[in-house]
Amino acid sequence: MELDQLNELLKKHELELVIGVETHVRLNTKSKLFCSCANQEIETPNQNICSVCTGQMGVLPAINKEAIKKAIYFGKAVKSTFENDVISWDRKHYEYPDNPKNIQITQFHNPVIPDGQVSCFRNDGSQFTVNLTQVHIEEDAAKLMHEKKISLVDFNKAGVPLIEIVTEPCIRHIEDVSTYAQYIHRIVQNIGISDANLEKGEFKSDVSVSLRKKREYSLNPRTEIKNLNSFKFMVDALKEEVEKQLNYYLDHKEFRPDQTTVLWDAELKQTKTMRKKEFEADYRFISEPDLPFVSIKDVVESIDVDLSTLPFAVESILIKGGVLPQDAKFFTADSLRSETFIAINNKIKDPSFVAKTLVNNIGADEYADIHRVEHLTEIFQLFKDEKITSVLVQNAITSYLKDRSFDYNQYFEDNTDEIDDIGDVT
Repeated sequence: MELDQLNELLKKHELELVIGVETHVRLNTKSKLFCSCANQEIETPNQNICSVCTGQMGVLPAINKEAIKKAIYFGKAVKSTFENDVISWDRKHYEYPDNPKNIQITQFHNPVIPDGQVSCFRNDGSQFTVNLTQVHIEEDAAKLMHEKKISLVDFNKAGVPLIEIVTEPCIRHIEDVSTYAQYIHRIVQNIGISDANLEKGEFKSDVSVSLRKKREYSLNPRTEIKNLNSFKFMVDALKEEVEKQLNYYLDHKEFRPDQTTVLWDAELKQTKTMRKKEFEADYRFISEPDLPFVSIKDVVESIDVDLSTLPFAVESILIKGGVLPQDAKFFTADSLRSETFIAINNKIKDPSFVAKTLVNNIGADEYADIHRVEHLTEIFQLFKDEKITSVLVQNAITSYLKDRSFDYNQYFEDNTDEIDDIGDVT
């Protein structure tokens, strides 16, 4: 069923979606969360391991302060109140082959980020805001490698620091889930706390969805879609699950009674049931006795994030300047493109002109070749003042990106009679 058709059916039967998202982001710290093992991608199994991250008896964890600091940067970016001056650690109990300790050290009672909000633009220019329940730091599990008769465990990523970003069940549209996740992805890359490589599993989400009648506030049993590492898969998987729940409602005149956990099969383009349960899992959270409480008040006060450089703020400038919302997202999808636009527009102060000139003259993958953005600003200013033509701009920028020694001032002087005192333009 097409998305528009699905939305029409929901509207016809006065139903609304209730969607919440839990996103796991791998922090790019030098070492793991509770030991000194390197936090890095490595192909050879079980190289970056020790007695702590493999869960040996009698060892004690030690907190990685860098992980806390990076989490606080994210909290600043999402405007957290940081109500918890002191944070603590908890044990989450569960049994699975990738977790030989049978516990995961996480934060339950006093998380580093107790709240926050993420504002987003849709492609039509309308806005919505997603409220965060909390963001906590936790350790990653090991990796299972399944062979014909056995499963092997690689502990290289066991103990790697993650932040888990938990939203309120406040999202009402399937497309908004993907949009929100893309904003989170861009934020963590923009502030430099994660590479957030989707293919490597450094950024993945669990999405929970249920239906209810409009103007009702009770929550019905939900389906949780696990480990989504693609923004497109988010939409596809949600369409599949919402359609199933809708069909059940239309057939039975009631909402589906069981709570279900599913995985998305990208090849078959359908969800596969992992398990059904009547009650919430009891993880038996208890305080972690081997780790101290940590005061973060001074660190929070010392960290500042420039909100004007984050995706929503940059897109606001572009859209108010006449750029289409979808085109504005081209710049915020990459931190280099975003930074380049901001730097040039701060001088030129014409978002539409700057955006158009960048798109017309610099390829999406060429921004890494810009060695001094002020040189581009000078070229843009000459072009805006109509002292050089678009052809000269394109030729100069192409040559400049290929050769750092290219003298664009001399090039302009040799090819026009209208420029005086080029060096004084900036």
